[in-house]
Amino acid sequence: MLPTTMSDTTAFTNGFFSLQQNTTASYTQSYFFHDIHLLCHTNDLAIQTALDTLLTCFPAAHEQHGALHCYITCYDSKDQFPLPIPADARQIDTLQLVTDTTLSLYMHEENHLLYQYYAPQTACNGTILTVLSLQQQTAFIQLERAELYTPAFLRRYVFLLAIGELLHNYGFVPYHAAALSAPDDDNYGVLIPGDSGSGKTTLSLSCASTTYGLLGDDLVLLRLTQPATLSVYAILPEVSVRTPSLALLPRLAFLQATPADQRDKRYCAIEQLRAGAMRFITQPRLLLFPTLTEAENHTAHALSQATALHYLIQQSISRAHTTRATQEQLFSLLTTLTMQATSYRVQIARGRDDLPAFIRSLIDR
Repeated sequence: MLPTTMSDTTAFTNGFFSLQQNTTASYTQSYFFHDIHLLCHTNDLAIQTALDTLLTCFPAAHEQHGALHCYITCYDSKDQFPLPIPADARQIDTLQLVTDTTLSLYMHEENHLLYQYYAPQTACNGTILTVLSLQQQTAFIQLERAELYTPAFLRRYVFLLAIGELLHNYGFVPYHAAALSAPDDDNYGVLIPGDSGSGKTTLSLSCASTTYGLLGDDLVLLRLTQPATLSVYAILPEVSVRTPSLALLPRLAFLQATPADQRDKRYCAIEQLRAGAMRFITQPRLLLFPTLTEAENHTAHALSQATALHYLIQQSISRAHTTRATQEQLFSLLTTLTMQATSYRVQIARGRDDLPAFIRSLIDR
């Protein structure tokens, strides 16, 4: 059952800001997420450890452009959550995460509060209720006992979803793609969108295990950094690899000993692939749409801007569980991307070990 109560708006608002002022935390840590300062408070060491794993890799910004606060508190039971969903909040969406966890979204228009309610899923998570103050740029994440959650679920589906929602105010938009930087130029980026099984993980990890920089193998952030210039930002310092990809990437054989989750994914830090492989920002100049094939050789077919934009819309906007405003923002970013980057549809020959050289040939064209 959903934790709902408090139909009186004034009482709820007072309770929200009282909790913000009076929350006591055993652990408080300051981080940077690119140029945004993030101050996190929690009462549980396991949660602090998960935050450190996610955020300590990001260097301090030379110039700060914003600040967020995040309060993460564990309770013995969901019945103790001090911030329930108000009775007059409006449900705006229901999503099924890849872990089979149901995520329900609610909005309280008057208070500008967004609620993210996660139903318990035995394999990976207990009940979670996150309350986001869009005006105060503050997240309250209410958890049950920390042992009910896998660290990967907390990092990927709780912390990042909360932080990501607040980052919209600073122009960041999450995007389902892998991203690389060229071996000799961190400002020359390669963006690789694609569905699961398309080959983007195989392509990106093959390159990152040599001399390319890696920003992510599945999820990145897009943002306009100056008029008509799009940048790609890292969002996670780790990668996830399924068993079929391990078979194609001998350099990742060490992951065979790591237990897989319910989705047959194994996780490791980018720096475990190759020391110095992690990159944080690049400008995409090459846009690749990969397909794994049984062909003997890799091939590339140049795409027009219109065709590339059509592919991007099919893969992202038409399937996105987002508001109209977010879809319009994403469409604008993707339009800029197709004008900024040269686009190819690439067929990857399964089992060949010369992918890095093949991508280098596309960069040099």
